[in-house]
Amino acid sequence: MIRILLLDEHTEVRAQLAARLGREPDFAIVCEPPTPTALLGCARQHQPHIVLVDPPPGDIHILRALTAIKQETTAAIVILTSVVDTYFQVELQRAGVDRILTKGIESSDLVTELRAVATRPPTSPPGQMTRPTRDT
Repeated sequence: MIRILLLDEHTEVRAQLAARLGREPDFAIVCEPPTPTALLGCARQHQPHIVLVDPPPGDIHILRALTAIKQETTAAIVILTSVVDTYFQVELQRAGVDRILTKGIESSDLVTELRAVATRPPTSPPGQMTRPTRDT
């Protein structure tokens, strides 16, 4: 079972993501922290395989929490966002983010990406920008 911690400040988006991921037989949403400040405590308590986050751009608290999660747990960190400017992308990479995905990603591609990052070898490079394309 792949344990996922899910943080998105938009309640409706978070609920939709949780419902979609919850349909996968090997995924379990173990925590949905209400705020970015609760992220680290949630990760410590639930020890997820994946921390899936839509961070508010430039939020220093989220960057600190992601850095601590990377240092204190074995969780993969995946960013799912609609906007990532270059500066913030660099800061996310420094925090140890494993993948940055755009919210326009197909649902099936998101599931594939999450499974891949959950089973990654420990030497996977952090901060890979991933934009899956569909072959037609």
